[in-house]
Amino acid sequence: MLALEGIKTGRLHVATLMKRMAIEAIYRKPNTSKPMPGHKIYPYLLRNLPVTKPDQVWATDITYVPMAHGFVYLVAVIGLVQPPGSQPSRIDHHGSRVLHRGAAGGLAKHGKPEIFNSDQGSQFTSADFTSRAS
Repeated sequence: MLALEGIKTGRLHVATLMKRMAIEAIYRKPNTSKPMPGHKIYPYLLRNLPVTKPDQVWATDITYVPMAHGFVYLVAVIGLVQPPGSQPSRIDHHGSRVLHRGAAGGLAKHGKPEIFNSDQGSQFTSADFTSRAS
């Protein structure tokens, strides 16, 4: 719009000015953590739990990456291990333009952990996902 009005400026300069003024573009953002009505709410099992062995606990989350035309959902699953010197291990990841059960891919490849930790978002509390994860 600025270019059409004869104002020469770059995208990054505009982004900086918008940040300083605490304004942002209005567009629909995905709400990936909102629970679906009717989905079961699961208890948090990791409080004070020592994670001492591989495949005891996996964690997953989903985010979205803005793209030029829309966005891509990114799902990651990591194995959590706490022995000294150990690093979390990536079990699986998946990118998609549509939100679906991609997080369950690690289950097919690597079996099931004792605990599969996620937020209470609709994609992780759906019957489709929980039937694969339990």
